[in-house]
Amino acid sequence: MSHDADQFATVCRRLYFGVLALTAAVLTLFPIWRGSSYSKYGTSAWHSSGSFGLRGVLSATNQAPIWNPPAPWSGPRGNERDLVRLPWQPITQTAHVEIELWIEALLLACAVVVCGLLLRLAYRLAGRPPDRFVWLAWSDAAGVLLFSAAEFLMLVLTLGALLEEYEWVFVAGPFVGAVIGLAYGLSSWRRRSAGGGSR
Repeated sequence: MSHDADQFATVCRRLYFGVLALTAAVLTLFPIWRGSSYSKYGTSAWHSSGSFGLRGVLSATNQAPIWNPPAPWSGPRGNERDLVRLPWQPITQTAHVEIELWIEALLLACAVVVCGLLLRLAYRLAGRPPDRFVWLAWSDAAGVLLFSAAEFLMLVLTLGALLEEYEWVFVAGPFVGAVIGLAYGLSSWRRRSAGGGSR
């Protein structure tokens, strides 16, 4: 590989990882929040029963610092911290301020897809054949895109009902797609390399 080609590949990889790292950092430090209401009957499990507005968030995105969570828009003041429920904590009361995990996963998935597509396009425009890194990033983007599209279709067909009961499925979907995409990318790259392909 020539010096110019090596430098081009290095810059592309740094931009790829830099954008993904920045996206993950923003979503972690300034997550998207929601106000969720819950109800239960007797000893049954908690069920989602609606939502409520929040104050202390950026109105356009509902984001707030992880170290300074938002509070309900209305209601008694003074116990706002008690309402905050982090993803690993159980539901314990009728109102919680929570992180919108599935939207965060969706946004991260979008970043992976866009970065993978742009990386492949950059190599195309530069007239360079994809190396293994680009091939894996492209395959990863394809896997995430397919799984995210399948989730979106399920949401449409069920009018969002599945999301209320199985949010963890929608959170895990893009990550499963990423793993499958990487596995397929590695397999296809080995076959491609053995066959001497370059496009």
